Amino acid sequence: MQTLITKGDDRHYFIHGEKWLVGHGADAPIGVLVARTSTGPLGITAILLTPENLTNNSIDLYRHHLNTSGLKGARLSRLVFNNLRIKEENILGYHLSPIKRGMMAVMKTFNRMRPGVAAFAVGHAQAVLDYTATHLKLSMEQKNQLQKINTEVMSARLMLYQAATMVDKDPIENAYASVAKVKATYIAEKAMEFSMETFGPEYLLHPLLTKWQHDVYGYEYMEGTTHIQLKNIYQGYVNNKFQSITTKKNVNAQVMAYK
Repeated sequence: MQTLITKGDDRHYFIHGEKWLVGHGADAPIGVLVARTSTGPLGITAILLTPENLTNNSIDLYRHHLNTSGLKGARLSRLVFNNLRIKEENILGYHLSPIKRGMMAVMKTFNRMRPGVAAFAVGHAQAVLDYTATHLKLSMEQKNQLQKINTEVMSARLMLYQAATMVDKDPIENAYASVAKVKATYIAEKAMEFSMETFGPEYLLHPLLTKWQHDVYGYEYMEGTTHIQLKNIYQGYVNNKFQSITTKKNVNAQVMAYK
């Protein structure tokens, strides 16, 4: 993270840097920016950007939509800050110590959002399988393959329920959310690959399938890549965060799938 926040005159700060791949970043009237006041985890600060800050493009702020091949609905954008002036009260949690705001708030937010991303991916996988079963006459072998993947989707959904329950109890708990996100991302890509192989070149005649094929790889980069999630899972495993033998077996199986 290279975007910086520097102290200006009394009760004002300045933002300098760039942000890429921000959902609706070029058209949203409000948002939260994470930037650095100093090096290290305690130097990370979250700032509320209001309509007053997000005016039309000017010298101190330029934002535009990116031309992406997938995730068109997310309106992914680039924002360039050139000493954008903000008020001190726009710093979220300014009244708290650095230990309780900034990086801690970011971690809690990621942990709460990961089950949401996992839910997107599970729904994506289910939609792809349903579409394939509806629009093609499958062979017995293909039906068996589809049923196996569908079973994995059901397993990912149950894992997601458990992750959501755990993060509701404690937003700092990240192990279950990471397992759910890894599993859901994996099964969405697997379902998509099965569908494309089953349709063959004909899948290009199905606009919905081509859209899903472009979108499916976006889950990998939302709220942390698989490598980041595997680190969280490892830490949860060695710290005995997983409550049951069944869950530990699921975790082991998921980690092995990526080796």
